[in-house]
Amino acid sequence: MKWGILSLFGGMGLVVIEFLPYKISESTLPDGVEAIFLAVGFLVYHYISRFPGAR
Repeated sequence: MKWGILSLFGGMGLVVIEFLPYKISESTLPDGVEAIFLAVGFLVYHYISRFPGAR
């Protein structure tokens, strides 16, 4: 379940990056967007795993 959630949010981050205007050589924006989406994925997994019976 954990890796599925992280893959989902990581993929969503990559899709969002495709719509943002940036230059690869000059911007750290893609790295930040992907890090934020993965962090949200970890938080979602953490909250889901706290419910009894979710495992």
